[in-house]
Amino acid sequence: MKKLAPTLLALAISHQASATVQPINLVEYINPDQDFIVTEVFNGHDKTAFVRVEAEEVIDFTGENIDRRKINEVDGDNIAIVPPKFITPADSSSSVKLYFTDGREKDRLYRVKYVPVRGKERAEFAGSDEHKEETAAAIGIDLVFSQGVLVPKKKPSYSYTINNNNGEIIAANTGDSYFRLRNMNKCTSKGKCVSLGDITVFANSEKEIVELDKNEYLEAEIDVGGDVTEINAKYSDKVIAKK
Repeated sequence: MKKLAPTLLALAISHQASATVQPINLVEYINPDQDFIVTEVFNGHDKTAFVRVEAEEVIDFTGENIDRRKINEVDGDNIAIVPPKFITPADSSSSVKLYFTDGREKDRLYRVKYVPVRGKERAEFAGSDEHKEETAAAIGIDLVFSQGVLVPKKKPSYSYTINNNNGEIIAANTGDSYFRLRNMNKCTSKGKCVSLGDITVFANSEKEIVELDKNEYLEAEIDVGGDVTEINAKYSDKVIAKK
């Protein structure tokens, strides 16, 4: 079985510096029955931001290849962004809708970039005299932040097991779409817990979650296409979850 090489976060997220205009969620997930999501972008700068939204598809994101393909909506690509550009005042947020109606025969990963603009393009953004002052004030906001968006195939077939091999917890995905382990905590018998964060297990892959000592247990949520199940697994549990 193929093991997942790079992490979803490493593939999807990159930024040129500490961002001023940034998505509130670094990674967005949608469910198989959803056609769009609404994501929020926050301008933490003290000046108005003029932002253009771009999208790339990450190719072979479960393997070694991290090539990206720029989205071209004119050619009928399978993602649409509304609005494709927007103006956000200082210390405020804007909503962006991302539509995914076609190309859902397999899981896809997109990298959405929020690009503050300069010069002539910024002047064209303003469009009227009422924005001339904001245009002048916005000089200097030129950092780019990216967001990963993971879109599952339509009508997925889920199959997985989570096993304990002498304390080594392994999640194996034998289905045709990803699932997630969320809000994971490694806890001792005395109730002291350490957060492990979230992981995504892609189709035809396996992932080591954590290693437990005999006095430890795992708390987590399994999110399968929006259907969430809680698990609480002890060191002695051989089969933790199965579908």
